[in-house]
Amino acid sequence: MCEILLINVHSLKNAGDAALTLVAVDQIESNFPNSNVNLVLDDPEVNAEYLNIISSLNAWLKSSDDHGNAHWSIPHILFFIPLTIIPLKGR
Repeated sequence: MCEILLINVHSLKNAGDAALTLVAVDQIESNFPNSNVNLVLDDPEVNAEYLNIISSLNAWLKSSDDHGNAHWSIPHILFFIPLTIIPLKGR
């Protein structure tokens, strides 16, 4: 079995994004019949039972209110700041 990760998918709530994504998944599944396709979504709150959906890092760092406005999650950002220093420490 082949694992395929489709990244940079914004949302399936937008008709254009959904159409392009679903065509891409269909093409991948037809060309790689024994594959398992996973989607990394910026907006993972989609009820698509037939798709394997993973939240992107962007979805974890931002949240949307009832009006669709995105807001940064300060606690999540503060968690990642020390992690950005780790690669510099090895130099």
